[in-house]
Amino acid sequence: MFSQWKTEGLGSSEVTLPRQSQCRKRLQLGLPIGTASHRLRKRVLFHLVQETGRDTCYRCGLQIVTPEDLVIDHKVAWLDRSAHMFWDLDNIVFSHAQCNSQCRRTTANRRLGPSKLRKVGGPGTAWCNGCLAFLPKERFHQKKARWNGCQDRRIQPLCHLSAIGEALVEGLFQSLLVSARSCNSKVARDPNYFFFVLALGPIDS
Repeated sequence: MFSQWKTEGLGSSEVTLPRQSQCRKRLQLGLPIGTASHRLRKRVLFHLVQETGRDTCYRCGLQIVTPEDLVIDHKVAWLDRSAHMFWDLDNIVFSHAQCNSQCRRTTANRRLGPSKLRKVGGPGTAWCNGCLAFLPKERFHQKKARWNGCQDRRIQPLCHLSAIGEALVEGLFQSLLVSARSCNSKVARDPNYFFFVLALGPIDS
C-alpha cells in the first residue's frame, strides 16, 4: 500500500516511504531507530537524575556513574501485592542494574525456593532434574530455547523415574534373571535371556 503513495504537485516523484525513512535513519545513526530512541531516553533520564541529586543507588548506596547502570527500581516489590504500587511515584527509586538484578534473585529465592532458580555447575556440566545432579552436557539433548542450551533431563530413559521406580525396575530385572538361570535350557543360562522373556512373555520351566 505504501509503495503506491505519490507526492502531489511534484510530478511522478515518490514521497519518502516509511520503510525508506527507517533505513535512512538507521544508516545515519548506525543502529535501529528504536534502539537509538531507547538509549536517548535513558541518557535524558540519567541527566535529570543527576541534576536532582538522585543518582545514588537505593540498594548499595553507591553513586550511579553511567546511563547503562541506571534502572528504575521499586522500594517495595509490587508483584503479587498491588498494581497501584507499580505506578506509585513515591515507591520509585533508582538503582544499579546489577543491584536490582541481585535483589530480584533474592526475592525469587525466598518466594519460590532454590529449586525454581537456575542451577549452575562446573564448566561443561548441566543440572539434571531427574538425577538431581550435575552431569556432562554430552549426556543431554540440545535445546537452544533454554539458558544453558540443554534439556532439563539427561538422555537415559530411566532418568524420569523416581528412586523407587528405579528400584522396582532393578528388582524386576533381577527376578527375571534368576528365573532364566533356573531353567534347564543352555540358552536360559545366558545373562541376556531376560530380553527374550520380555519379548516373548513367560516361559514354563
